[in-house]
Amino acid sequence: MIGIGQRLLIQVNLCVLTVVALGGWLMVSRELGVARASIDRKLDRVPEQLAIGLGLTLWNVDLEQAGRIAGSFLLDPDVLAVRVEENQQWI
Repeated sequence: MIGIGQRLLIQVNLCVLTVVALGGWLMVSRELGVARASIDRKLDRVPEQLAIGLGLTLWNVDLEQAGRIAGSFLLDPDVLAVRVEENQQWI
């Protein structure tokens, strides 16, 4: 037979466990939303940067300038490579 003290202790422990679990779930879901928003902003920004930097036609950009433009994008740790194509052929 369980006494009143033990029942109270079990109920308090269950309440604390429930509060901690809900709080953890709320924190994780909020951080996930923040991370997702950050990634979305980054995905929106990179193509705009490329469009601005590479908006010039290649015949108006010398090789050194093209290298500097590509190098500026490679400074971003999330950018792994820059590919330049003309008529579906690598340059």
